Amino acid sequence: MNIDEERKRIGQRIAEIRATVKWTDDNGLHRTGMSQGDLAARSGLSQSHISRIEAGRYSFRLGTLQQIAEALGGYVDIVV
Repeated sequence: MNIDEERKRIGQRIAEIRATVKWTDDNGLHRTGMSQGDLAARSGLSQSHISRIEAGRYSFRLGTLQQIAEALGGYVDIVV
């Protein structure tokens, strides 16, 4: 798998997780399905940045992936 295919696979997985994650908004209401805007606000990234990552059109750093994972309630685990 080349880097572009891997980038696209990761972006698609982020979109899948974002669409199914259960989260609590600022009012304490439980929601299913976080929008790109919600993920952007929680991760400190811009919505357009999230969009480009999910579309596989952006080369991101591990730190960026960690920000997204934490905003989704997860973490990044690297296995080498």
